[in-house]
Amino acid sequence: MNTCDDYDEEETEEETKQRCIAEYRYIRELVYDSVKRCGTALQYSYDWLDDEYIVLASVKNDGLSLQYASDNCRKTVHIVLAAVKQNGYALRYADDNLKANPVIVLAAVRKDYMAWSYACKSIRYRTDIHETAYGIVKK
Repeated sequence: MNTCDDYDEEETEEETKQRCIAEYRYIRELVYDSVKRCGTALQYSYDWLDDEYIVLASVKNDGLSLQYASDNCRKTVHIVLAAVKQNGYALRYADDNLKANPVIVLAAVRKDYMAWSYACKSIRYRTDIHETAYGIVKK
C-alpha cells in the first residue's frame, strides 16, 4: 500500500486523494480509541492536540489530560466542562477566562472542593461557589 507521499503512476490524482482521506480517518479513529481508553495517551498524540473530537474523548476519560491539549481546546467551554466534571482539578489547566466562568467553576467544585483554589479570585467568593465548596467540607 502506498503512503500519501508516494506516487503510483497507475493511480489517478482523485484516487490518491481518496486514499489519503481514508488513511487520515483511520488514523484519527485509532487515536480516538486510544485516548478514550487512556486519556493521558493524549500527551503522545502531538498531531491531534488541537482536535476537539480527540481531546474531548481524552478529558472524558481523564480530566487532567486537559494539560496536554492545545490552548484553543483549553479555551473551549464544552471541553473544559467535560474535564472538570471528570476531575475538578482540571480547572487548573483551563484558560484563565474559563476559570472565571461560574458554570465551569461550580462543576469543578462539586467534583472536588479543592478545585476552588484554581478559580479566578474574582469568582471564588460568589455565594453559590463558596457555599458549595464550604458545604462539601462541612459534610
